[in-house]
Amino acid sequence: MNPRTSKVFWLALMMFLCTAAAAGQSADKQADTYSKAEREVLAANEEYDKAIVARDAAAYQRILGDDFIFTSFNGTVSNKAQELEKVKQGDLTFEAGKSDDLRVKVYGKTAVVTGRFVAKGQSKGKPFTFTERYTGVFVKRDNRWQLVAEHANEIAQK
Repeated sequence: MNPRTSKVFWLALMMFLCTAAAAGQSADKQADTYSKAEREVLAANEEYDKAIVARDAAAYQRILGDDFIFTSFNGTVSNKAQELEKVKQGDLTFEAGKSDDLRVKVYGKTAVVTGRFVAKGQSKGKPFTFTERYTGVFVKRDNRWQLVAEHANEIAQK
């Protein structure tokens, strides 16, 4: 290899290695972090989990959009007013409930969250536990994220 070819080869190799390292760091960073909007949506989703367990009607009022629709795993469809009424009646109480295995994708002022919710509590005095998979749709209104639709499917206990 002549000196000029050798110099070009080493320069090209260094550029390739630097580019590959930068691309690797970029991919790692994206996998480890969420955008500001994604963090806001996940925070709203966590606030909803806490409101469910605490039976916090004020939080439901704030988190759920006026046009909210919920489709449960038994096919029942309810709106915001009906969900608030369930909270106020107190027939359903949670000792614990939390989401995990969360994924979020933001599309402008709309976001889709998928996750798993594991819960334990009582329904009309009878104990229950369940695990569900859900999809929630959030819309950014007045500088905050509101849940406008949710669909849940119970995961059968083995």
